[in-house]
Amino acid sequence: MITDGQLFFEPITGTAITVTANSTNILDLVANRDLGGGGYPAPLVVFSCLTSFASATASATLTIAIQGAPDNGGVPGNYETLQVTPAIPLGQLNAGQRPLKLDLAMVSEFPLTPVNTTGTTTAASASMTVASAAGLLQGQFIIGNPNVPDGTTIQSISGTTVTMSSGTGVTAGTTVATSFVGLPRKPRFLQAVYTASATFTAGSLWGGIVLDDDQPALYKPGYTWPANA
Repeated sequence: MITDGQLFFEPITGTAITVTANSTNILDLVANRDLGGGGYPAPLVVFSCLTSFASATASATLTIAIQGAPDNGGVPGNYETLQVTPAIPLGQLNAGQRPLKLDLAMVSEFPLTPVNTTGTTTAASASMTVASAAGLLQGQFIIGNPNVPDGTTIQSISGTTVTMSSGTGVTAGTTVATSFVGLPRKPRFLQAVYTASATFTAGSLWGGIVLDDDQPALYKPGYTWPANA
């Protein structure tokens, strides 16, 4: 397994997890970037239990989420969840087990979540009045409105008035459900968030980005690796 100290969510010695918490380290990718993946070997995000978890609550579970944030002037913007595990029971949190292992490409983009509202168009106008402009951004595509051609984007927003890209030939229409979908966005910052359903009395994790295919070598008990091999 090949990794890098700059790519650790948790130090190589592990971090004790007792309650819900964020990872020790936030990974700064320097820019909103494509993290790659898809090749062989593909970089992986891996979390390993270094010591077994225990809790006075037998039904205690742990959830691990990988979150990303865009660049906000050199500091993280709002974090969004990119991937999250199911609730992991104690029986799957023993030393040596890996509660999370996924291709790095799976956390390389924010989810494309449509912003849904209603919009009313006016004849011979490139504007639309929406019920709410919350979540709308310049450059988003407009879909689902029969009076707006496919491929139309938001040019600007003022209050609840959305000005659309020019040359759309927008026609008048009644108020209809309208969705706005943006282009894929990429994170600059990555962090992990651990959600504990109950307090753990023992248990520690290491987590980070692994740069090779992470295939463990298997040898018979007592095997001695040759010198200088």
